[in-house]
Amino acid sequence: MFIIFFVSVLTPEESMDRYRRVFVAVKKGMTKTEAYVKVGVDRKMVAATAAILELHAVDKDLYYQLSASMPKGETLYLFSAKCNLEILGRNLQDKVNEKKSNGELLQIGHRA
Repeated sequence: MFIIFFVSVLTPEESMDRYRRVFVAVKKGMTKTEAYVKVGVDRKMVAATAAILELHAVDKDLYYQLSASMPKGETLYLFSAKCNLEILGRNLQDKVNEKKSNGELLQIGHRA
């Protein structure tokens, strides 16, 4: 028997760090499920906030502009939804899908 502790993540940078730790574990040969357990993160939260790292991966300048205007107290879910809207509104989804196909991003859907 083992206990899993989930750590609260409050900033986009922390969210991206969590995503990257799962990504590295998957690249080392783990399944996504194994990686979520090893890293100690909830898969739903990673999926829900994936758009943050996806926007950063395809347009860093836009990501930094958006994160600079993030009001104090805004939730990661809302910020992720804004990132997803930017991805869709600026036709960046093809770039995201290409990076997923090339193994540069996790093959997960997000709920934003």
